[in-house]
Amino acid sequence: MKYTSNITIDRLKLCYTVDTTIAKEFWEMTTESNFGNFKISPEIKRVPPHQKSYNIQLYSPTKKSDWIDFATMSFGSKMDNEETLKKETQYVWIELYNKVLYTSTTTDKNQSIAKYIFDITDSLSFDLNNITRLEIAYDCYKNMANRIKRAIMNKNFVPIVNGKAQFDITKVIDDVLFIRTINQLRFKTMSLYVRPKANKQISLKAYDKGCEITKKKKEYVKDYIGMTDNFFRAEISLQNEPIKEYLNKTKTDVQTFLDNVLMNEDFRTQIFSYYSNRLLRFRTPDGLKSVLDI
Repeated sequence: MKYTSNITIDRLKLCYTVDTTIAKEFWEMTTESNFGNFKISPEIKRVPPHQKSYNIQLYSPTKKSDWIDFATMSFGSKMDNEETLKKETQYVWIELYNKVLYTSTTTDKNQSIAKYIFDITDSLSFDLNNITRLEIAYDCYKNMANRIKRAIMNKNFVPIVNGKAQFDITKVIDDVLFIRTINQLRFKTMSLYVRPKANKQISLKAYDKGCEITKKKKEYVKDYIGMTDNFFRAEISLQNEPIKEYLNKTKTDVQTFLDNVLMNEDFRTQIFSYYSNRLLRFRTPDGLKSVLDI
C-alpha cells in the first residue's frame, strides 16, 4: 500500500539503571547468554575504552528458527573497582539497530518489532532512566527542503526560528543551513538543517530520503513505510534534555512517553510538531503554519 505520508522512529537510544550485582555479572560475561526469546553476547570493541559493548539478538517473531540483531548494550562504568561496586545501581545504554525500527511484527504491519524492548528490559530488571537519543521522521512525496526554502524566502511570510520572529529580510538566519550536492553539470539534491547554536540537543533536517536509501542500501526502510524511491524526509533529532523539558511541562513520566512514541503514530506526529514548531514555523496571512503545513 502506498501512503502519502508516514511518521516513524529512525533512531532510539535508551538509558536504564540496573542493580550493581546484575551489572557486574554482565561485565564478567565472556560467552553468549540465552534468555529464551533473546540472547546477549559480549563484543570485542570498546568505545569509549572504559565501556564494554554487548549485542542483543531477538528470536525473530517473523521467522521460525532465526535470530536477528536487535540492539547494542553498553555500561558507563567499569565493574572492576571498589568505588563503582559501592554504588547500588549502574547506568546501561541500549540502542536499537536501525533495521529493527523498520521491521514489522507478524500481527501489525504498521508496528515495528522495536516494541519487544519492553519484554527484554523487564526480563533483565532494567529500569528506564531517560531517552538519550530519539529521531522521529516524517516521510512524504513533497520535497520538504525545497518547500521550506520557498517559505523562508516568501516575503509574505515571517519565519520564526527558535522562537524568534525574523522581521529583517536582509539578515542572515544563522541557525538555518542549506547544503546542496553538485556534479559538473548541475546542482543535485538539497538538504536543510536547523541547528540552534544555543541548544545542541535538538535539530531539524529535511532531505531526499529516497536518494539516501539507494546509496546506503536501506531498502528495508522503503519496504516498511510503503513508499517508492522518490520520497523525502523531515527529521527531528532529540537528545535527553529537550525530552526532559517536555516531560516536566506535560507532567508525563518517561516510561509513558516511550510507550506512546513506540506504539502510537498520532503521538509521534504530535511530538514531531511540538519540536519542529520550536525550531521553525511561519507567520503567514492565513495564520501560523508548521513545516508540515507549508
